[in-house]
Amino acid sequence: MRIDGLAAGQINISNNNTDILNKLKPGDVIRAQVLENSGEELTIKLSDGSEVHANALTTINAKEGDFVNFVFKGTEGGKIVLESLGANMTQHVNEALVNAKNALALINVPISDKNIELAMALLKQNVPVTNESLLKMEQLVNTDKGLKADAAAFLIASKLSDNINNIEKLQSLLSGRLKITDNISGLIKLIEGTGKTEAPKTPQEVVNRLASLVKENNENVPVKAAVMDNLFERLTQSVKIKFETSQEMLERNSASSSTAGRAAAAILTEDGPATIIKSSAVPENSENTENTKNGQIKPETSPILREENGFTIDKSVTPTALSKADLPVLKELGNQLQTLAENQKLSQEQLTAVKYIAKEINNAIDKIGLRQKELDNFNLDAGKQHIIKDAVNTLKNLIVRIDHQNNDEINPVKLYNELESSLTVVKNAIQHLPSVVRESAVNIVNNLESNVNFINQLNNYSSYVQISLSIFNQNTTGELYMLKKGSKAKKLDPSNLTVLLSLETNNIGRIDTLLSIKEKDVSTNFRLKDSGVFNILKDSHKMLYNSLLEKGYRLVDYTYRLLEDPINIVNFEDEAKKEFIKTPNNIDILV
Repeated sequence: MRIDGLAAGQINISNNNTDILNKLKPGDVIRAQVLENSGEELTIKLSDGSEVHANALTTINAKEGDFVNFVFKGTEGGKIVLESLGANMTQHVNEALVNAKNALALINVPISDKNIELAMALLKQNVPVTNESLLKMEQLVNTDKGLKADAAAFLIASKLSDNINNIEKLQSLLSGRLKITDNISGLIKLIEGTGKTEAPKTPQEVVNRLASLVKENNENVPVKAAVMDNLFERLTQSVKIKFETSQEMLERNSASSSTAGRAAAAILTEDGPATIIKSSAVPENSENTENTKNGQIKPETSPILREENGFTIDKSVTPTALSKADLPVLKELGNQLQTLAENQKLSQEQLTAVKYIAKEINNAIDKIGLRQKELDNFNLDAGKQHIIKDAVNTLKNLIVRIDHQNNDEINPVKLYNELESSLTVVKNAIQHLPSVVRESAVNIVNNLESNVNFINQLNNYSSYVQISLSIFNQNTTGELYMLKKGSKAKKLDPSNLTVLLSLETNNIGRIDTLLSIKEKDVSTNFRLKDSGVFNILKDSHKMLYNSLLEKGYRLVDYTYRLLEDPINIVNFEDEAKKEFIKTPNNIDILV
């Protein structure tokens, strides 16, 4: 069994062969650590710990301590002759380049850098380079569709429709955003939280929500951006003064509370839009001429709203529905607006801004009342509670629990069949939810169904599934890719396939695990974000070996390295071939 960790300066367990050199044949590949390097003469350490003097066929650019893959060329003068494997890799890249150029020349297409990139991507997916396929590639990689060449070639090879939904789903999958576990977990959290007391939002969040409501419900607001902007900012600061409870704030305001009160009232001036006070209190005898002029405070830039014509909402804050817990802030905002309208001489535009905000405050308070009544009725309805509880349990059963006690086998086909029937149960149940929750639940279910449908479409071309997992009570997503060796039309042969299992973990980040199975021999290649996990893998190889042995398999190859570019559905086959599909002469003795 080979165990290989690609960490500089680290010697890992390997094949205990004490006569490696006698088994070498020209063309075989060995991996060794460079001890001395004079350019063309080397001293290397093999996997059995022996030190060997060698001649280099070409200059080896490696430092002492580096690990290098060599091709054995033979012997000369009692020394072995080696060539860096990098030269062969360069030839492989050039071969792909030559093939792309030849394919373009055959159809009389200009051999430009862009066309070469498109042709190479198509050939990697075993798609013929034709005028039609190149035109399709150009359409998919333009600014509207925005796919990269390799993803565009995959879309063509998979025969997926190139509609905007599939393109967005593919991009989400490649970026790691398409996770059915997130859909399921979000739906469980939303449904379980129905009827529970919500935490109050901050004054800033409440004002941002009001701003979004004004924008949504009054599309043609005849108010300048600066007026509405400054008004919302001033309201935020005023309510913060009212509701700030930290000891530090109280102490800071103790000597100037009367000034703060006056500042809260002086929101708008007669001649222009609101002045903004970033501090919660302004010293009465302030001599800061930079921020004051003729007794007025210099306007500052507000982060809430921005737009030359009309106004928009701060996109860094996602506005959410207001609840009973937000009533105190809403009512205080209403009081501030009333004080403003009564005590200030306002322009018509300023009065219009106040009117729009006051209307949305009143509407929000009315809606909270209706919402709360609906939630109270829901909490008192035992029948609905039972239906919702069953739906939540149905969703939770879709998540496979992985812990010390659970050794059950995972059956992806069974899981997806259960997912389909479970969604039917859930869709019927969410009709009993209060309206404020129902709409969000329906959106999540629709997104989940859309994601599952996309994954099912992918399986017509490439065997890929997502599995919702709970590893020691932490939900995550497992991704399983399977590479068929031979015709894609054939069924999977469990005795001859390559699999990628990708996991997102909380403690050690992403783990991509390539597994190759041939008859009863299993080869593995782990790729991790954190090299600190290497020692854990090194110590765990015996446990994995024994576990596989109990199921009738033999672990023959165990390697691990740092994760550079994550493996995904587009590059999986290419990465698997590079890792596991070897030439017959390779014996791969790796340190």
